[in-house]
Order: sequence, then C-alpha cells, then structure tokens
Amino acid sequence: MYRKFTADLIFNGKEFIGPGLTLITDENGKVLDIVPTSHSDEVFSGILMPGIINCHCHVELSHLKGKIRQKTGLVDFVQQVMQIRNQSAQEKGDAISKAIEEMYTNGIVAVGDICNSTDSAIFKKTSSIHWRNFIEISGFVDATAQQKWEDGKKVADAFEDALIVPHAPYSVSGSLFNLINENNRSLISIHNQETEAEDELFQCKQGAFLQLYEKMGIRLEHFKPSGTSSLQTWLPQFNHQQSIMLVHNTCMQESDVAFANTTDHSIFYCICIKANLYIENKIPPIEMMMKYGCKMVLGTDSLASNQQLCILEEMKMIHQHLPHLSLTTLLQWATSNGAQALQLESLGTFDKGKTPGVLLLQNVLDQKISSNTTVQRLL
Repeated sequence: MYRKFTADLIFNGKEFIGPGLTLITDENGKVLDIVPTSHSDEVFSGILMPGIINCHCHVELSHLKGKIRQKTGLVDFVQQVMQIRNQSAQEKGDAISKAIEEMYTNGIVAVGDICNSTDSAIFKKTSSIHWRNFIEISGFVDATAQQKWEDGKKVADAFEDALIVPHAPYSVSGSLFNLINENNRSLISIHNQETEAEDELFQCKQGAFLQLYEKMGIRLEHFKPSGTSSLQTWLPQFNHQQSIMLVHNTCMQESDVAFANTTDHSIFYCICIKANLYIENKIPPIEMMMKYGCKMVLGTDSLASNQQLCILEEMKMIHQHLPHLSLTTLLQWATSNGAQALQLESLGTFDKGKTPGVLLLQNVLDQKISSNTTVQRLL
C-alpha cells in the first residue's frame, strides 16, 4: 500500500519543486519517491511540505497561559513564573495534554522541549510527536553544582533520550557548566542573551539580575565579571565540539556572532519572536545573523510567554517585521534546519527513506504568507 499527495507546488524541505509532481509515501508515511503527476491524481490547492519542527518549547508551563504580565522584561517574567508555576497536578496535566494536541494540529512533528520536572513525561509516551527532551538545570553557586547535576539526572530518568543542558548563563556556575560539558558531548540547548541585563552582569556585575539574586538569597561574592559579553564568557566552557542551539538571542551583538563563528561548534540560532515581544517587547537581530550565515531555526517558547504553540504564527510574525524574507527561507528554518538542530535525521525533508510527515500550506499568494495562510496535516 502507498499514498499519493499532489498539490500546486512541493516544498521538499530545501526548495520548491513542481508544479506537476506527486509525493508518494508508504502507509506509514515513509517517502518512496516524487514522480510526475498522473492525469487521474487529485491536486490539492496549496503547497505540500514536510512536518514542522518546534525547536524550543516548555510544554510543562502550559498551565500558565494568560497568567503572566506582558512586556515587563525577563527578570520580572522569571520572578512571575517562579511565584505561580506550582499549580495542581490536574491543572498542569490538562494544560500539557491540550498543548500537545494543539501542536499536533498545527503541523508540528517534533519538539525540542525544556523540562525542569517530570510533569510532561507521561503525556509524551503516548504522543505521536517526536520529542527531544532537554533537562534544564541551574545553580549559580559552585558549591551546589554536584547536587544540581544529580537532581537533573533524576528528572532525566523519566524521559527517553533526554539530554541535560544549562538553563542560561546567568543561572549556571562555572562548576555546573563543567559537569554539563563533560557529560553531554552531543547537543546543548541554552537560553542566550534574552535581555540586555545578561551582558551587564558579565561585563560589569551590574543590572537587574542583581536584584533577582538578592530576592533569591544568592550571595555573589564568588562571582567575578569577565569584562566581556555573556556569550563570549560561557561559550569557551564547551570544548567537545558539541552542537549548540542558542535560544532567543534577543540582544545578541554582531561581535558575539563573529565570535561564535570562530569556534568549532555547529551552532543553531533559535528565534522565538512572539515570546521575545511578549517578554521584552524586542525582536532578535535576525538580519544581522543572516549576514553572518547563521543557521536559523524556530521555536514557540511556552504558553507562559505566547498565546499559542504554532510555528506558522511565528513565521507570520517574522514576515510582518521582515516582509522581504522569502518563503523558502522561512520554511527551511521550520523544517530541514530544525531537524538538523535537534539531530532528528528522519525528519525535515522529503528525501527518500525519511518519514517527515506531510502538510498542506494553503492561502499563499506569490509565495508570501499572510494572516490568512493556514496549515493542514495530511499525514
């Protein structure tokens, strides 16, 4: 048994092909071939494309939808989340289940998901979405590093193929970075330069994070500013040629991208534009990153900082701010680039032998998405 999918055009994960071509898969969705369309084939109106990759989410925070004030800045956002994240197991579970279904309906076939707890584990076991679970640990005091690592390992045990990663430069001590570097030599995800206060901390030990530490009872006598940016401080601590996904990058400077390009890491830059606007009311320097040839991918962040978990809506927002970006570029970020970033080789393109899912992108005029553009899952 096999299935045939025909539309006006096909985006194969890398480029547009067609018209006049048909995608053939087996009954499980594995790509068998792309062949000339037969006269008997029914043609969908729209564009066939592989399933979408959401490279950054916090599905366990879905119960916080609509509960966090907008545009107050990252430090205030973090404090709000810490104050109200511990709701009942029933409320959390219902929200997680609903969020996973929302992502599936929105054509998302794989998620790079941040886990601070085991709350989402049971729901992922029965989900048809591919999950790359990042167990996020933090601890800004060197003396607690070993305990924080052990706590992270206990959370990781509840998930399949989990990777322990740092939360953010401002929340991870040098000793904890070292433990992560030595034990995770494959793929790192880290929140990076989401606010100007992050660089202020590392450059001169000033800024809004000092207030956060004071409220948390964290003493900073041990912390010595490096005199340079956050990224240029922490990135050299990874020395095993890991693939690194930098998330948010809202306040990243040209010098930081140039510095990252001198390392031997494979680096992906994850843009969560709606969350950036929700929290900091800023957008990342996307055009500057593109100038340096950065490998871009897309994420939604959580429902604590977004109204919906939909990569198409992220693309619409990027297009609203940067209307000259081509649809080819945006779809690459959402498919093949995302699969590479999460190291999911079976997804992202219509190459023979892969099982990437099949979507239909509709209401696209002159290869431009608009507020009316929709995505429909075919397989």
